[in-house]
Amino acid sequence: MVLGLYADDSHDQRMDTIISAGALIGWPYLIFDAECHWQKRIDRDGIKYFRSYDCENLTGEFDPYKHGWSLNVGGTIARAVRNDLVSIITGRKGIAGIGTSFLLDDFRDVVSSNSEARGYWGVDPTIAVYKLLITTVLQLLDIDWPESRGLPLAFTFDDHAKWKEGRRGISTTQCIHPCRWLT
Repeated sequence: MVLGLYADDSHDQRMDTIISAGALIGWPYLIFDAECHWQKRIDRDGIKYFRSYDCENLTGEFDPYKHGWSLNVGGTIARAVRNDLVSIITGRKGIAGIGTSFLLDDFRDVVSSNSEARGYWGVDPTIAVYKLLITTVLQLLDIDWPESRGLPLAFTFDDHAKWKEGRRGISTTQCIHPCRWLT
């Protein structure tokens, strides 16, 4: 058996305040099932993809005028889509979500002034946030689900995300389970 981890990163528009990486982890067949339900849900309203920023700000795929909706209808649909996404994920046992973030000024200060931190984290904040995510996932699995220690992890990064940075985050992470990687 293999555990799946599906990750994506995000940051503010100019990448000067915060960077985050989040992931769903679980049995691949459950994540696939959730993805199928999710695709059906967004298809219902003619939405091609979900982007949290667009959903919250009624831009991009959630622009009411793009769909011929009024502003009120667009807001209602956006809230419903977001609520349905949460329900699809949380309504399944065997799938968990995790997220990590850090302030970019703090990251830059630490890696510029501390050679040990720079050696561990590097200078690319995207690689560093994936490294933090991966390390956190492995630590939580070790603490909360010690039976998972023998299971390999298959990492998948969103195709429009910086997946190469995510892979570098994996390859540079010294972790509890060095033999768990399937990339």
